[in-house]
Amino acid sequence: MNKISTSFANRIGTQLGFIIAVTRTETKKAIRSKLFWITLIGMVLVPLMLSVLMYIKKYPELTNNSILTTKASMIPGNADWPTYISLCAQILVGTGMFAFAFVVSWLFGREHTDRTLKDLLALPLPRWSFVTGKFVVMVIWCILLFFVSATAALVAGALLHLDNWSSAFAVRSLQDFTAGIAMAIWLNMLIALVAAWSGGYLAAIGAAVVALLLGNFIEMLGLGYYYPWYITMAYASDGLQGIYPGAVSIIIVIVSGLAGFAGTIFCWRYADQT
Repeated sequence: MNKISTSFANRIGTQLGFIIAVTRTETKKAIRSKLFWITLIGMVLVPLMLSVLMYIKKYPELTNNSILTTKASMIPGNADWPTYISLCAQILVGTGMFAFAFVVSWLFGREHTDRTLKDLLALPLPRWSFVTGKFVVMVIWCILLFFVSATAALVAGALLHLDNWSSAFAVRSLQDFTAGIAMAIWLNMLIALVAAWSGGYLAAIGAAVVALLLGNFIEMLGLGYYYPWYITMAYASDGLQGIYPGAVSIIIVIVSGLAGFAGTIFCWRYADQT
């Protein structure tokens, strides 16, 4: 019994070692890439731009730009914390889904485009470890983007001195925002599958754009809560009104991500990579 336990523990340790090795390498590649810093800057700029609109909505007499004043006046609600948080949650989840799509497309399509895949597969590591390691890096990267954007939004809101701050509303909004971001990250495995299957960036990015655009159309048909990408957006918008997707919707998101993860491993393990 002890021999079996020791053998099992050694095997688990070996598998974790594979994943850690890939994760470490992919992390170094990501930090050195321009995309890493572009996505960070982009996710900071979005809440800053939203705060500018909120500032103009609060003090319309301080600007002579009629276009910005008109845009700010179109924001529903008052220039206060609930309106600002709701706006940030909706916009940042949508923007985050685009940013995450670029991240996963780069992680899973870079070797194809750079023609370094053969060198990567020649390493004495199981192919599933490459997918798992890249997935770990994707999660860390996307969580960092989420943290940076949420922090920038809160700091910008504090500088605006908005009214009607509610800790309870802020906590609930953060929970909904976090859930939406988590689902967006998980759904990225479907984009990773497209990148692995197509062998590059463009098809994966295109698939992400199409998937997001289809969300509005499917929602108009009354089927939004059965479409993974709309479900993700609903957590950031409808959730603030206390309306949440049901268990079936959550299961759809989970199964979709699992299918993408399994399909990506299949592509790396069995598909012709030459």
